[in-house]
Amino acid sequence: MNAASVDLQRRSRVFNNYYYMQDRSYISRYCKAKIDFNFVIDTSRSIPLEDFTRQTRFIADIVSFLDVGPDDTRVASVAFSNYNFPEFGFNNFSRKQDVINAIKRIKHSQGGATSTYLALEYTHVSIYGPGNGERPDIADVVIVLTDGKTNPGSYDTYGDESGKQQTQIEAAIIKARPAFIFVMGVGSLVDIDELNGMSCNPDEEFTIQVSSFEALNTDTVKLALLSRVCVGK
Repeated sequence: MNAASVDLQRRSRVFNNYYYMQDRSYISRYCKAKIDFNFVIDTSRSIPLEDFTRQTRFIADIVSFLDVGPDDTRVASVAFSNYNFPEFGFNNFSRKQDVINAIKRIKHSQGGATSTYLALEYTHVSIYGPGNGERPDIADVVIVLTDGKTNPGSYDTYGDESGKQQTQIEAAIIKARPAFIFVMGVGSLVDIDELNGMSCNPDEEFTIQVSSFEALNTDTVKLALLSRVCVGK
């Protein structure tokens, strides 16, 4: 058996232990499960500044529940619109407040496209790439937040349909690590089939759809996500 097969088996055991052997009724002030946690954030111009602020506040609040540290949960982030915008990786910050401060500094790029596939590609190539702080014995969890559907615009050679297909290809590569992908669709312009295709199964567990960024930034939605992610002791 080669090294790649051994590594995949180890990751599969971590994946299964994380998801199937948890007390799913558990939630406390901190998420005690150790996670390599990556946020994939839509910063396109279809999101007004006020709503973008709600989105980053939501992410910062989720991080506030995590037990962040070099030997606990690590956090990374990449933003996207017409391009992907790397924000920070697992090795950049070891203190929770530093992660929260970095989230507050994420820029609203207001790009004219929604190149979701670029951020997902960056996720598996760089954020979870070798030597960048991802740990093979810790569960990988990706949260994608978007208010629309893949739309390469004039910034790439992909058309609308091929761009959507590429989003699914990149998401499949992440899930094959294996890793968990939760997708949060905000508003009425999302494509539920695309959201469900990106997320892990079952859809009702890993896809969360909310009506607005105001609704996203509520305790109800935060607890809905935390109850699915932060369930280990």
